[in-house]
This record gives sequence, C-alpha cells and structure tokens, in this order.
Amino acid sequence: MLRTGVALAALLTAYTANAEGLKPNEVVPVMGGETYSKVARVDTEAGVLVYRYIRDTETFEDWTTAVTYTLYRNPSVGDRPKSVATVIVSSLQNSNPQAKYNLTGNDEGTEVVLDFLTWPADKEYMEYDVYRIESGQTGEGVYVLQFSVKFPYVENMSEAQVKELVTLRNGMVKQVLQYNMTSVKSMLTSRYNSTR
Repeated sequence: MLRTGVALAALLTAYTANAEGLKPNEVVPVMGGETYSKVARVDTEAGVLVYRYIRDTETFEDWTTAVTYTLYRNPSVGDRPKSVATVIVSSLQNSNPQAKYNLTGNDEGTEVVLDFLTWPADKEYMEYDVYRIESGQTGEGVYVLQFSVKFPYVENMSEAQVKELVTLRNGMVKQVLQYNMTSVKSMLTSRYNSTR
C-alpha cells in the first residue's frame, strides 16, 4: 500500500549552494537518492511564498510525493510558528473533520512539528503530511518545510497497514527534524525580497 511513500524513509538532504541570491532550482531536495528537481511557485495569499518540488516523472496535478518550502511573512502570523500551525490545523479540520493530527514544539516556541493523515471527501487517496515550522530572525517571519506522500485510500486499515503507516510517519518526522534549513531559508528570503 505505501510502497511509494516508504521511499521517503530514506535520508533526505538538500544540495549545498552558495547562500547568496539562491534560486529555487539551486535548493533541490533529494529523497532516497532521487532528485526532486521539478519545481513550481504556488500561487497563494499575499505575504506567503511557496515553492513545491516533485519527481521529474510526475506532474503538479498528479504527484505522489512532494517537498514544499514556504515563507509566511505577514502580520497575522508574525514570527510565531504556532500561529502558522494553527492556520494549517484549522484548514485541515475544515476540509476533513475526521483527520487527526500531532503537534509538538520546543520550549522556546521557535519550532513546531505538525503531522497528520488526511483524505479528500471523494476518498480518491490518502495523504500523509509532516511540517517543520520555525521562526527566522526577528521580523523575517516563519519558514516551513513540508513533506507529503499520497497513496491509495484504505477504509479499514489492517494491523500490518497501520504498522506500515507508523513506520512511514516516523521516517518522515526524522527526516524533517534532520533537514538542513539554512539554504532553504536563504532562498526563500532572497526570492521574497526580490518580489517586493
């Protein structure tokens, strides 16, 4: 069931690049030795900058695994990661009230990890998402790293499928926590400043 997603359990790293004036195609994620170099800027609300990376063999309309980098720089969230997590959870609960989520963070409130399993109303697929949400320097806003995996919908998971999902979750959370955000933050900051 989760064969596609299990590949995410491999170590995820970012290409190193000169931090000065980075472009989205210079901060490319690698999953299990596979480069996710197809990138698109996602249109969203003012004060939010989003880039999504997928496999070269997939499309932005029909992907199975994706990595998304986001910068929130608007007054409603300020430099507060928990405010961004609250927005994401609210959207999740509106789209799927049955979805359960886990939310943890450090004592300083500068980093939050959010993960959940969800599915659309038509139950076309299930999606597991893990977010690492952290503040930048004062006034820089909030940076987000998101891993997403889609797989076939399962009405009643067997014990083996639940174990597989737990393994997927643990692997994704571990990767999110180990991810080097330095280049990602530099690129998002540079791109955001260039669009103003």
